Amino acid sequence: MTLWQIIRIRVDILYKEYINSVHENIQRTTKGGNMKRFFLFVFVMVFLVAGFNGCSSAEKTGGNIHLQEGRFDRAIEQYRKALEEYPEDSDLYVAIGTAEFMKKNFKEAVNSLEKAESMNPEGVEEDVNQYEGLLNTKYLKWQIYYNGAVEYSKEDPEKSIDLAKKSLDVEDPEKISQSYNLLANIMLNVGEEEKAQDFLAKAIEADKDNVEAYMTMGHHYLSKRESDKALKYFNEVLKIDSTRIEVYELVGQAHLLKGDHDEAIKSLEKSLSISKNDPVILYNLMLANYRAKKYDVAISRGKEILELENVAPSVLTGVYNLMGQIYNDKGAYKNAVAVVKEAIEKGVNNCDSYSVAAFASYKLGNVKESTDWSNKMEECEKNPKNKIEYRVTGSTNKVDITYTNKDGGTSQANGVSIPWSYSFTSSSGKFVYVSAQNKNESGSITVTIYKDGSVFKSSKSSGEYCIAGASGTLP
Repeated sequence: MTLWQIIRIRVDILYKEYINSVHENIQRTTKGGNMKRFFLFVFVMVFLVAGFNGCSSAEKTGGNIHLQEGRFDRAIEQYRKALEEYPEDSDLYVAIGTAEFMKKNFKEAVNSLEKAESMNPEGVEEDVNQYEGLLNTKYLKWQIYYNGAVEYSKEDPEKSIDLAKKSLDVEDPEKISQSYNLLANIMLNVGEEEKAQDFLAKAIEADKDNVEAYMTMGHHYLSKRESDKALKYFNEVLKIDSTRIEVYELVGQAHLLKGDHDEAIKSLEKSLSISKNDPVILYNLMLANYRAKKYDVAISRGKEILELENVAPSVLTGVYNLMGQIYNDKGAYKNAVAVVKEAIEKGVNNCDSYSVAAFASYKLGNVKESTDWSNKMEECEKNPKNKIEYRVTGSTNKVDITYTNKDGGTSQANGVSIPWSYSFTSSSGKFVYVSAQNKNESGSITVTIYKDGSVFKSSKSSGEYCIAGASGTLP
């Protein structure tokens, strides 16, 4: 028996087994009345049979069967065997790239697709379309290059930029916009802000409702404490979606940073109207009114927080300290001492609490009491309580993180696995910020700032390459 006869017998066996399984699937599908699935089976059968009747090997056909059934490792194994027989078949590299992509091996998928393009630049598009049909998906080429760009963004920015630009070769405006937004993120990571802005403009030109493009730049500039630039982009988000509560809060924080207290109050009031009785928003309103010297309004906001249930201890600490400070500024020194004592009774005081009480007691002429408070403050500062922790969790596996570090500067951690955390000590009045971007096409991210073990700020986002950010001025 010749080698060709042996191959034909093997092909016939595979062919008959698969036709039988397809026949059974068609019977189940048509009996169930699902004609959409029936036509999908017909397409798959025609595509796979074409593999037998063409110049390809039984291994390629077997690989197609495994790919369609979700057995990606076995599909790759079969395709590589087929390459030994047909090393010039560019379609096999498309097939391997497709299977690697389905396994989320994005670098391997990119390498295979680029190999196919170098071998057959004119025919790759048709080959990709065939595998899109087999897997009932769209934009396969875009997905491979886009995900590859994300994967390479940390270790090889130039390669990442090249792949992101290749992903622009797609007809869907939303995908084009996403690719430009990715290019903007890459440029920000390498410090090319002007180029990032150019790509952002193109992202918006392609899809004027691409909120994430504006959020990317807004978070970037807020982390750098460049309030005016951050406000420009956050306000664009609100033009698209005026119900996004987190953006009003971010706008309020940006105004607080630049000292526009009245504008901060307006934004935070709007945020509060959407998320009523949010203690963190109320605290920021209290702080904004205090800085605007609207002391009575600030105290009123503080009392609103104290009437709420289940308020985080870190927020309560900030409220009591700020109320004490306001009473001191107003000359109501007895009230200042009273709120500090109430905070101590509830166990939510910190070192700054003693400082507030020491000043008030001194102004009241109680020198001994003032000295006692000062001693307590010094003892407290030997063991500081203001412990800050950033924590990023979620269902995705890789994220890019931007955060203010212990020195007040901006740091980045790209391509890190989650859960991720970073801890340091800080003091009241310091601005803290952390944001994370999903590097995958699905999954969720939760970003949380803890102060002394309690939640100070938290934000959650989900979806393709989403961004979640949390920030605020420490109480």
